[in-house]
Amino acid sequence: MRFSGSPAGSWLDYERGDSMTPVEKAEAWLSGRQPACIKTPFVEETTEIIRDLVQEVASLRTLQGKQRDNKRRNKMKEIETIRINEIEYVRADSISTYQPTGNIKIVILPRGWNMIGYFSKEGSNCKLENASVIRRWGTTKGLGELAEKGKLKDTILDPCGTVEFHELTVIATIAAKESVWKSLI
Repeated sequence: MRFSGSPAGSWLDYERGDSMTPVEKAEAWLSGRQPACIKTPFVEETTEIIRDLVQEVASLRTLQGKQRDNKRRNKMKEIETIRINEIEYVRADSISTYQPTGNIKIVILPRGWNMIGYFSKEGSNCKLENASVIRRWGTTKGLGELAEKGKLKDTILDPCGTVEFHELTVIATIAAKESVWKSLI
């Protein structure tokens, strides 16, 4: 059962039942496939209102898509590391580009503390940047071997950031070979 004079496949298709969605009805209405028997000035005015509403819905969908994309981008900014096949990767912009100044030295401090890092001194205050405590030397020839050859197989270093101490607490310093240690600390 159809309206008389309505083209096949019109927006109000009783053979399909009322299965058309409101969007499908609006699109059919806008494409001019509405039944001829209900064309009135009121219907034409309603057509303009529906056309405006459909355009508004389309712009809202576009806006929602952009907001969804922005949320995805913001989520990506929050990710600091990612693990693939048990290897952890770090975002490039999260790595500090700060390079400490000074020479790399092993510093022997009281009570058995041996540290290595970028050594600098201001007045009587000393500082080791990118420092590590040398927990186990892993050498057969002492700290001198460690200074010359770098970290060995049995050497254990515990990173500890920046260490500050007074110059009177320094027992000795050993200049480390920069070419060997630069990549390790």
